[in-house]
Amino acid sequence: DAARLAEMGSDELDGLEIVPGDDASAEYKFWSRHAWSIDPNRKTAITENVCGGFDARAEQSPIDVYVQSGDIDETGEETGIPGSVVQPRCFEHHEIRIKPGQFSLDNDRIRKEVLPSQLRLTYPDPEFEADGKTLAADSKLPTADFPHGWGGNMEALRVDVKIPSEHWLNGKEYAAEYQLYHLHHKKKRAPVISIMIDLHALDKPNKHFQLALDQWQAVWQKDYLECELRERKERRVTATLMESVKSWISPARSKQEELRQSTILDEPAEELEKLRRNLRAARKMQEDTNFAWDPYKKDEIMRSIHFFAYSGSLTEPPCTEFVDWRILDTPMLISRRQLFQMKTLLFNHRSVESGCRPSSNHHMGSVARRPLQPLNKRKVYRCSCRDFLSDEDRDTILALDGMTEANA
Repeated sequence: DAARLAEMGSDELDGLEIVPGDDASAEYKFWSRHAWSIDPNRKTAITENVCGGFDARAEQSPIDVYVQSGDIDETGEETGIPGSVVQPRCFEHHEIRIKPGQFSLDNDRIRKEVLPSQLRLTYPDPEFEADGKTLAADSKLPTADFPHGWGGNMEALRVDVKIPSEHWLNGKEYAAEYQLYHLHHKKKRAPVISIMIDLHALDKPNKHFQLALDQWQAVWQKDYLECELRERKERRVTATLMESVKSWISPARSKQEELRQSTILDEPAEELEKLRRNLRAARKMQEDTNFAWDPYKKDEIMRSIHFFAYSGSLTEPPCTEFVDWRILDTPMLISRRQLFQMKTLLFNHRSVESGCRPSSNHHMGSVARRPLQPLNKRKVYRCSCRDFLSDEDRDTILALDGMTEANA
């Protein structure tokens, strides 16, 4: 338990497997699998909800992302000018290098979920798959190479879409937020690419993102129809029981009274068959996207290579502080219709697992999300075109320089 974990040393904690209970949250269940890959000094946080802490040293998320004015260089040691302002420094020297992988959205190894607070795609994790080495070696999974000491490609673990945005960008809240999670097992940190989602000025749909929305739509429809079938069966049982009771109490009834007892449940069998056909169609929808889908897609999802960066935490319990956020400075764009579809999927979802009750944390139009957290002593820095160019632009410049030298 948590008390025992608190007594254990780092050596004992390293490699520890934590098994969540059936009633644990989706976020807790997801990260408890990776507990051995999280800094042992932070591992007790996996078993404890640290979201409510008010420690001035806390590094919690989300925040309003902006670059502070900087620190005063009193002696001039760093700038050469005593009393000047030192801006937080960008440490990265190249863009986040991405590879789309070979997985199609209809692959059943990508889990599509409509969860209480997000739409989620979960990729197979090489650490837990029988063919994990092959998945990694053959570049089948989407990967990202983060600059500044991360040591090469990391497989994407999952995609989360949250409504509205958890982070704010320069004081602005966005319609939604798209988050791509990765995990570096040796550094015991989770770098996350976060992209704000905004409405297109001309109301143009994002065709690439729509492919993912269609998959979540299929999940939503399947769950809805399964609940309809379940409730229809329950109502039929209840109606049959009531009919039996009434027959026992009053065995002599007129034909007219019997007709009044008739319900839609006893009427055309084609109604039930129609529901079943729709359910089969909803299941088939998840099999119609049989080409590789890129979760990083340049120009449609990642519209910039530059970003804001800071160290923070998970935004849902247990709020463990091992996340390195990279928040792109340019949002992805969607249409109003797509935003409406996202809200419908998330806010009006029901599933058999939830007892066919609304599963969303958002209730009656209210927004259930974590408030913005204090920055405390952390620094937010920004990497812009002054810090690095895209690989394509850099290669073009190097090629032109080579041609100039050759002609000289």
